[in-house]
Amino acid sequence: MTIVLLILVLLMQAGLFWMGAFSKRKGENAADIDDNREKNYQAEKGKNLATKEDIEQITKSIETIKNEISYENLRKHNAIQERERRFLNVLHIAECIQMQQAMVFYSMYQVENASVMNNAIKETNKLLMELNHEYRLIISSYNDINSLQNLSTLVEHLRPYAVEICVAATNAASYMIGWRNYMEIFMQNSDGSIKTTALQQATINKNSLDQYRGELVFEEKDKVVNAISDYVVFLSRLFKVDFNINYEVPKIEPVI
Repeated sequence: MTIVLLILVLLMQAGLFWMGAFSKRKGENAADIDDNREKNYQAEKGKNLATKEDIEQITKSIETIKNEISYENLRKHNAIQERERRFLNVLHIAECIQMQQAMVFYSMYQVENASVMNNAIKETNKLLMELNHEYRLIISSYNDINSLQNLSTLVEHLRPYAVEICVAATNAASYMIGWRNYMEIFMQNSDGSIKTTALQQATINKNSLDQYRGELVFEEKDKVVNAISDYVVFLSRLFKVDFNINYEVPKIEPVI
């Protein structure tokens, strides 16, 4: 009986030991499973995070490239527009120089127009400087210079034409100023002989101005007119539009 009880006690202790070991192993397995789940979750989360960051970086890169392309296209577009403006401005300058020539010539009919001549000289020189500036910029930004022959021809004729205008205005102004100075002497003096001499000199200057106007020829005038016509045809082909040369020449009635 004692032996039987002893055997039962041993079996119960063995069972308890086995059950404790099983529970411990089960707990370790559960912990391992939880650890694996956590590791997998963190790994997958890291992958998702990396993917999101990559997408954001790619998106930023794409936007940067798009902005650079847009800026470059805008820059090219602005450059083309600016070049077109310069082409048209050359035509405008040519027309303005023509107006200055007409102003100088018709102002010679009024001997008191010395100030008009001085203004014409200043304005013509200003136009000439602007013409040279625009021409240089067009040439420097154009690859095929040979196709700009009409432009070059116009500029080549406008330069000496502007010089002719300034020379004519200078000569006319000298006669006008001479006439004015002698007329002031005539008006300010009571001495008969001085008045007579002053009037004679004033008349000489007036007659010299009339003679100069009558003999005045602008050698480049017709060349400029033809060059402008050819340049307008060039612009029509370049921009595929029609251009009309519109400018008004102020007419001054001659003093009789």
